[in-house]
Amino acid sequence: MNTSELSKYAPEARAAFVAAVTAEAAKLGITAGEIAPAKVQGEVLLVSGHAFPKAAEGPRKLLIDCVEARGFAATIDAIAYTWFNRLVAIRYMELHGYLDHGYRVLSDPDGGGQP
Repeated sequence: MNTSELSKYAPEARAAFVAAVTAEAAKLGITAGEIAPAKVQGEVLLVSGHAFPKAAEGPRKLLIDCVEARGFAATIDAIAYTWFNRLVAIRYMELHGYLDHGYRVLSDPDGGGQP
């Protein structure tokens, strides 16, 4: 099996996932340089002038705790790694018929090489 395409794709995909996770954390006011304060007003969580549902307060706090314990880069890398592995696992299960619902999202329904 020729794995050269995979060897080229995996680092690119990892970098894309890290960039996406970093951007999502920044929306919640969490960056490598600072953690913006948040304020709950009624059913809204305000972070740097942006409004989020109050339900985002708990997950944001968990993310802050991880960043403070492990560091920003390590936390973002772990989250990106987890999502990459989950998507690869879903694709594997689709290709090998492990999903009972019959729908394919990450692989070609006709069995071609392109998702």
